[in-house]
Amino acid sequence: MTSLTARQRSKVILEHIEGTPTVEIARRAHLSVDGVEQILHFHSANASNKPRPSGPSPRPQPEPRRLVYWLEGRIILSELPNILHLMRHVTAQTICLTITDSPKSVWEIASETGIRPDFVEEIMQGLLEAGAAVSVDGGKYLLNFIALKTEAWHRLIDFIRQPAQDAAVLLAKSETRLKAAFEETPLARSGWSFREVIWPLYAGIVATLGIQRNLPPGSRRCDPPIQPNGLRHIMGAYEIRLGEAPLWSVGCHADWSDEELNLGCFWAPFKSEDKYRFSRAFVRVLEAFAKEPRTKTEALAGLEMDASEAERHVLELLDKGFLRANNGFFRPAIPIITHADNDILLAPVNRSLRPIIEHVLSPTFTRIEKMLSEWGYERLQTQYNRWHRWIGSRIMGEAMRHLMHHGMLPHVEEPYPTSFAFLAWEPQLPLMTWEDF
Repeated sequence: MTSLTARQRSKVILEHIEGTPTVEIARRAHLSVDGVEQILHFHSANASNKPRPSGPSPRPQPEPRRLVYWLEGRIILSELPNILHLMRHVTAQTICLTITDSPKSVWEIASETGIRPDFVEEIMQGLLEAGAAVSVDGGKYLLNFIALKTEAWHRLIDFIRQPAQDAAVLLAKSETRLKAAFEETPLARSGWSFREVIWPLYAGIVATLGIQRNLPPGSRRCDPPIQPNGLRHIMGAYEIRLGEAPLWSVGCHADWSDEELNLGCFWAPFKSEDKYRFSRAFVRVLEAFAKEPRTKTEALAGLEMDASEAERHVLELLDKGFLRANNGFFRPAIPIITHADNDILLAPVNRSLRPIIEHVLSPTFTRIEKMLSEWGYERLQTQYNRWHRWIGSRIMGEAMRHLMHHGMLPHVEEPYPTSFAFLAWEPQLPLMTWEDF
């Protein structure tokens, strides 16, 4: 047991709290059953030696409370194992919601949630180390990021429905301008139709990257604060009940490079943890076919890559629908945005977005700030600008859904695909960045 890290011991304890059988805990932690039981016994005995504050006994919590949460920062996720591990557990999520709007002691948290005080202490230590909670006067704890309870989140959802419809109306009015610009691009002249690229164009280039690039300075990306663990990151969350339909959101997962082709997928339905991951080798093989239709032998001849690995990536590209074969020649089956396309599309995209920023998003953000302050989060107002972008992505996602339901965007069948609206582009394109140009 002494060789286990604090994180491993915490994992065993959290799994036990949430009712996972001892045998299953042992399998997941690569421990013997006796080892797991020893950890739990030691933890229980250690806890029993601590003074118990006076107060009512913890009461059972029949339904744990669940959070949808996000973590943002200029970080390597592997450097944040403790907070990522903690936040995957409904026990930690339940505790976060208990201290989101008022400070509570360990015993008050235990009494409200039905979680044993020693387990509460274990979780609180992890939250404190990650800057997700702070200690306040009198030995109480308060959450250090905005986590909206169900009632507040539903009020926010109800509020943003109208801005989403307004954004959809303005996007629909811009269709003629964007289509006319697209028809002048090399991409269109190479045979791509506006209908074929409309999802990545609207969900990605316009509603994701374009919106973020055109937001007012106070709403744009900036470095998060330095947390007690020495890393820059920040969190946000809201409570959700099982069975609730998620709001649509827009976002981007991409392989970024300053030297070669970039490849990404944009989502409109909602963010999925299963999104396709792009390796550099995968992108290099796609790039080999990008300029013109080529045979497999021609395309792969110049790659400094093991032949079997290259062959495997070609098969994967075909299987994923990224390559199209015709009489022994291969060409990309997803659009590739070049610098020439960028020069034509950038101005009309930005022009289409400015009315949305000015007349829809900016007034919405002002009202949301007032709502957050009314709900007791004024102490965290330095985090409001993050919510500008997070709520903005949901407003634009819902706008995409409106456009789809009204036929402007092609219909997407449910269940929605985990990877969506693929696009590739040359590096260093202003059109494909978050930055202001």
